[in-house]
Amino acid sequence: MISKRKQEYELNLIKLQNRINQLEEIICPCNHHEYIEIDSNSVPEFCGGYVDCYTVRTLQCKKCKKIVRDDDRIGFKYEVMK
Repeated sequence: MISKRKQEYELNLIKLQNRINQLEEIICPCNHHEYIEIDSNSVPEFCGGYVDCYTVRTLQCKKCKKIVRDDDRIGFKYEVMK
């Protein structure tokens, strides 16, 4: 059984996440973020006797300051503004 304090904490957390999403939608409507690359790392991955390397990027939106991480294992997901 979940304690009352934990239930209140989870409810407040959900409310805050919803508020963050609302504010993000106001600043960057329809998820039209203008990401810039703030960090990039090459990560080695050992697979059965050979080494594979992929790049992990950290991106930040110019407007709302949202931070996302992206890697090129299956292609970069987010477009970077130049």
